[in-house]
Amino acid sequence: MITQDTFNKTTVKTRHRQVLVLLLSAPYTNKEIAEKLSISPRTVKNYVSSIYKKFNCKSRVQFLLFLSKCRKKLPIDTKSLSKSEYKIAVATLDGLDSVGVAKRLKYSEHYVRSKRCTVYDKLGCDDLYDFLWRFTYAKDDASSQAN
Repeated sequence: MITQDTFNKTTVKTRHRQVLVLLLSAPYTNKEIAEKLSISPRTVKNYVSSIYKKFNCKSRVQFLLFLSKCRKKLPIDTKSLSKSEYKIAVATLDGLDSVGVAKRLKYSEHYVRSKRCTVYDKLGCDDLYDFLWRFTYAKDDASSQAN
């Protein structure tokens, strides 16, 4: 059973979180993840294997199916964010990069980047990886508590 502690950034190293976020944000291959993070594909393979082991999964498909059950809503106090900041946060959780968020919401890319930083600050996140890590995946009953 997954606990919130499993997702705590002190439990999983930063590089593992980066690999995990890329693994989940799009159907990237290990080679593509390696290129994005400037590490070798073999290193990515080792990280991915370690991540699977942590979640008791044997394959990417099993892992993604498992995590799709763990998806939760954005568990934040909407009063802390402006309407545009909230929209940017939700679009970011949908896996869109700054360009994608800007196109979807019809904002300038500069505005999206600026507001993303504000969102991270207001929510106590260090960066994009930390934001995605904290607000995208958690144990099954976390989503029922958020409702």
